[in-house]
Amino acid sequence: MKQNIDPGVYGWRHSHWLNSFYPEDLPVEGRDDWRLTYYSNEFNAVLVPASYWQVNEKMDCESWLDAVHEDFKFFVECHVNMLDFISVAELEANLKQMQPQLSALVFVDDKQLMSASVKKQFDSLIDALAVDVFGLEALAATSGLPQNKLWRDKDSDRSNFALIENDLTDLR
Repeated sequence: MKQNIDPGVYGWRHSHWLNSFYPEDLPVEGRDDWRLTYYSNEFNAVLVPASYWQVNEKMDCESWLDAVHEDFKFFVECHVNMLDFISVAELEANLKQMQPQLSALVFVDDKQLMSASVKKQFDSLIDALAVDVFGLEALAATSGLPQNKLWRDKDSDRSNFALIENDLTDLR
């Protein structure tokens, strides 16, 4: 079976994309922000930065689902600092709304220092969502938790996650 590669980018709210990737007449403020919809016409996946959960407004994950096509995949970056802005219960509720298209939780910085209580919170989130998790090999080695509990890939036909660092200043 031929494997699909679904390229995606780290977020869709890049100011340097205005008037380069995004057209000049695209509304990018408030409820008329069409960047994710436009983005999903070009890409089939996105890595949602942990910083997106740090905004003062309530996250509307249902609108994210409405903005993309049914084959679009969300990968959500997790970071220990995000729990300063959103509780695990709120994060779980938001991610469960995204469940039909939530592909994985991604710990980009696998060297983050987590206390035992934060590790336990993320572990409960992982169990509640039953999604793939990438990037926790360092955490697995130090936490005493089983490796398969922290790094899952349930479906061998699905492609794995790869992160390529590039600032994408010249996307077009």
